Amino acid sequence: MAGINAPVIFFVLAGGILPAVFWLWFWLKEDPNPEPSGIITLTFLAGALSVLFVFPLQSIAMGIFTGGFLLLFVWAGIEEFMKLVAAYVATLHRKALNEPIDYMMYMISTALGFAAFENALFILKSYGENGVGASLVTLAMRFVGAMLLHVLASSVLSGIYAMAFCKGRTWKVLHTILGLAVATALHAIFNFYIINATNTLVVFIILWIAVVALLLFFERVKHLVCVLPYKLRRNKKVIA
Repeated sequence: MAGINAPVIFFVLAGGILPAVFWLWFWLKEDPNPEPSGIITLTFLAGALSVLFVFPLQSIAMGIFTGGFLLLFVWAGIEEFMKLVAAYVATLHRKALNEPIDYMMYMISTALGFAAFENALFILKSYGENGVGASLVTLAMRFVGAMLLHVLASSVLSGIYAMAFCKGRTWKVLHTILGLAVATALHAIFNFYIINATNTLVVFIILWIAVVALLLFFERVKHLVCVLPYKLRRNKKVIA
């Protein structure tokens, strides 16, 4: 096993955090009304901390489910649910969120925080087992794959919720459940095919096509218009 020292720790942290920061910068550019940097940072950190709860829960699930797609689905569900909880605790409960797109931005930030910490752990494991070369491959694969998957799944979840932004509580709950189910299914299907596919390039191409579709969906959510309750209005209408 390769030695773990200060330079290695720096490399691992940089490998986990810098790609996540790049993608966060990319998505923040898509927001016409940028969110406060302090809250974005808070959601990013909350997403990272949620990893500490995910791994023990996934270990418990491994002892209950025998394997196959069902286990992957449960694992994906745990990750998507915990990212949602982290985002809610950090910011989604705030009444200041006054645009549908706000929910997508904060969920993306949470997802990237989660991915950053998860990536760091995978890079460290890869380095310890096979050295620098293997860890660089792991970093590259997760930059174009797993990190975007987390963004895609969390965006789908929050985007479906955002479509009910102007509706009542019941509709919002139903949309949250639907979004969580769809995000979990997408996450589990990707993991299943990455594990079982003979050509992972095809899986990554499909993922990137899905990300392009996400950009179009993002534009749709940005232009949602609705009238909010009086106590939440800044203006009579919220127009992205």
